[in-house]
Amino acid sequence: MASTYLPDGDTYGQEFDVDPSGMINTPRIVSGGVKEDYMRFTAFSELNFHLAASHFMHPDDLLDEDRGAALGWESAKDTIDEYMKWLNESAPPMRHLTGSGIAGAVQRYTNLILDVDQRDDGITIEVDGLIDSAYGYTGMITAGPMLLGIFYLMGIGGIGNHFGLEQHSRELLTSMISYNLLTSLIVTGFFSMVVTRYVSDLLYQDKEEEVIGSLSGSLFVILPIGCLLYGIFLMMSGSSLIQILLNLSMLAELLCVWMMMNYLTAIKNYKGILIGYVASISVSLGGAYIACLFIEVSINLLLVFVCIGYGIMMCVDMVLLYQYFPAKGSDFFSFLHWIDEYRPLVIIGVFSSIGLYSHLVIAWFSGVGKHIYGLYYGAPQHDIAALFAFMTILITNINFVASVEVHFYPKYRKYYDLFNGKGSIGEIQVAEKEMKEVLLHELVYTARRQFYTTAIMLSVGMTLLNKLPLGFDDLMDGYFRVLCVGYGIYAIGNVIMLILMYFTDYEGAGISTVIFAVVSTVGSIYSIGLNVRFYGFAFAFGALAYLIFCTIRLYDFLGNIPYHILASQPMVRRERRSVFTYFGEELNRFFLDKYRKVRLDLNEKMDNKMKDKNM
Repeated sequence: MASTYLPDGDTYGQEFDVDPSGMINTPRIVSGGVKEDYMRFTAFSELNFHLAASHFMHPDDLLDEDRGAALGWESAKDTIDEYMKWLNESAPPMRHLTGSGIAGAVQRYTNLILDVDQRDDGITIEVDGLIDSAYGYTGMITAGPMLLGIFYLMGIGGIGNHFGLEQHSRELLTSMISYNLLTSLIVTGFFSMVVTRYVSDLLYQDKEEEVIGSLSGSLFVILPIGCLLYGIFLMMSGSSLIQILLNLSMLAELLCVWMMMNYLTAIKNYKGILIGYVASISVSLGGAYIACLFIEVSINLLLVFVCIGYGIMMCVDMVLLYQYFPAKGSDFFSFLHWIDEYRPLVIIGVFSSIGLYSHLVIAWFSGVGKHIYGLYYGAPQHDIAALFAFMTILITNINFVASVEVHFYPKYRKYYDLFNGKGSIGEIQVAEKEMKEVLLHELVYTARRQFYTTAIMLSVGMTLLNKLPLGFDDLMDGYFRVLCVGYGIYAIGNVIMLILMYFTDYEGAGISTVIFAVVSTVGSIYSIGLNVRFYGFAFAFGALAYLIFCTIRLYDFLGNIPYHILASQPMVRRERRSVFTYFGEELNRFFLDKYRKVRLDLNEKMDNKMKDKNM
């Protein structure tokens, strides 16, 4: 909406902002075709303030004598030409935008979050909330690792097919990569939510020096557990020794990558993260293709290059984290106390993974599944359809995280800040209303985008997939349709569950993931006895139950949010301590003693060298 920028009498004055209804205000700064000092001064002032300019020409300006019609069209045209020439010379960096373009710029501007740090030696200004950065960065963080897995499954399989790797070997290779991906996601699911909360608390308390220590501690715990359990499986799977070693290496890399994803959300080095992804894919697929030109293609050869690809990604992520966070902390295992403190987060992480992936594993032992080799099973018709259907939720995940960062979080933060002695009851009520309006708008917007994405995948996507050499038949088409709908419903339900976590309703979020996992898993087991065409419906029903419960829970929570913030919290905070807390303390004590001993030894050696030098 474009009204006047400077109010005059009964005119409707506007600022460059977005009102609570979502209307974007883009006021006209100057108007008409008459030269006057007021017009020049206003335009000059706004260039210094917002570096913005907007001019409005009304038909009445050429018809009403009081507004310049007596001077004629040529005079008005010369005035506008002179104004535009002065504008371009005075502000070369300014962009020329259409109406929708300026609306987007205003939306970006109003969502900026400034953090000003004033010190004796200078002033540091940090800017967060840029929509373009948020979407691009969130896309890299959220979708990158999973897209890498998809590229490896398709790219490495395609290279194997191109160089004559037999179908049975390609299926075994696909199963090995899939087993590694699912195992790593399920194992890290136990820790991911807890570690994310722990890192957030560290950053909130300005303890950035402890972040790298917690990463080292979490990897120290998760790598032996994951590799030991998976190593037992591999030794019983019928794999060769080299395949066992390669698969263990891949799993270790994936465990590191998934854990580091919990830390990369604080990194602003978008270019570095993107370079890591591109380098990983390029070296892995390019190296595999070149190697197959000179060496006979085999499962082992292709596995080597998958490991190289994930290894590059792991190393790049590690370097970026060490560049960003100071590696000075020695508190490696305190994050284990957060498992006792926030047990529902463990439930959320574990059952989310079970609900999301159990139907895939169950399908391997169904009528459409097949035994590939040893303990490796697969269901190519179901797995390929599920793989492409899963991609439909990436858009919603990216959109939601960016929307929370850019739109919802400022309103959420303002509302909660008012409870800390900064606002009156009236201000709190207004802030609550604004927060709810923005939240509803973002949820509806996210659901609408997911609906459009699913519709496009069911129409255009289906056509494209049938043209690719993937062997899509009527059964796979049916799986793809059902799973697209199921993943779409899951995506919306997961968005609402994350909102519940934003409001620290961990109990409600935990219950919702348990419902999702139980309905999806039990339903998938039951569907084994049905016709193969019904596979996939259990996951869709589980996602629907997930969505319904989360919606009801959020509606109930928002209906009485002041009570949940003020009255439902415990009067006295009790620290929860259990086996994980004691285990973490013992590990910290052990490694701290070792750390001190190493430091003392180094200091003693340095002192001895100095003494020898002085003598």
